[in-house]
Amino acid sequence: TIITPNTDELKLLTGESQPDIAAKQLLDTGVPYVLLTGTHDESTLDVVNTLYSQNTNLQWNWPRLQGCYHGSGCTLASALAAYLAQGVDATEASFQAQKFTWGSLQTAYQSGKGQLTPNRKILC
Repeated sequence: TIITPNTDELKLLTGESQPDIAAKQLLDTGVPYVLLTGTHDESTLDVVNTLYSQNTNLQWNWPRLQGCYHGSGCTLASALAAYLAQGVDATEASFQAQKFTWGSLQTAYQSGKGQLTPNRKILC
């Protein structure tokens, strides 16, 4: 139903450096939605995530958080799958999954000397 690559993964999947063109290539394979995350962009500004479909593109801006996180993409994909399984449409599920993920990153914790771990209990 939906794939959730970051900008680096999108380039690896398609060989294309232009996100709009790369997303279109993936949509042309038959996947209905591509939720491109902008967390790997080198910008220090907001993170811009874009939901692509054959008919429209929607963008959400999220304040960029400091730090490096382990599991942010997994958190997003899992939350998205959970919302879709509950029957939420792809657009709303994408927003809610991003909101959950951002909250879990905002309250992330240090579990060792490595990257921060998302606090997935934040909205439970």
